[in-house]
Amino acid sequence: MASQGRTRAPEDDAFLELPRKMNHIGGSAPCIDASESDGIVWLTAEVPGIPETEIDISLSGDILTITIDKQNRNAGKRVFFSERSYGQFERAIQLPFAPDPDSVEATIAHGLLTISFPRVAGDRTHHIPVSQSRAQPVKKTVDPEDLVTEWPDPASRSPEPLTVEATATRLV
Repeated sequence: MASQGRTRAPEDDAFLELPRKMNHIGGSAPCIDASESDGIVWLTAEVPGIPETEIDISLSGDILTITIDKQNRNAGKRVFFSERSYGQFERAIQLPFAPDPDSVEATIAHGLLTISFPRVAGDRTHHIPVSQSRAQPVKKTVDPEDLVTEWPDPASRSPEPLTVEATATRLV
């Protein structure tokens, strides 16, 4: 359906307004591309206008974290409007392996932060041998009167919710 002479202001369009509202609410993390060629993993992040002194990169096992502390350079000025976001932004990326920390390199040029490191060579499958336990079996004498001979009546119990605690571990 054609517009009948009416144009919409950008602030009237919820889709166009969404990125600005998200920046206002919680800041924004840099957009990142990840690729691999010739055994080298490359991460490239868009960080326009951010000097290397405001970027911190850390590696903990297979988690690479990029933290940016973008300073507001308009402090003390009369600002008519501001669409840029400021503050601390963080992006944590789980890598498919834990790289050697000494082999990770980072450079910045033309608003792009490039992080590279070689893929760790080695077999990702590790077989663990199973051996017989050295523990001695426990012998216990049970008094026959301690054994339950009848199931308790389920109607006599008060209904209590069942709580289950679980821990998930991601194995790569």
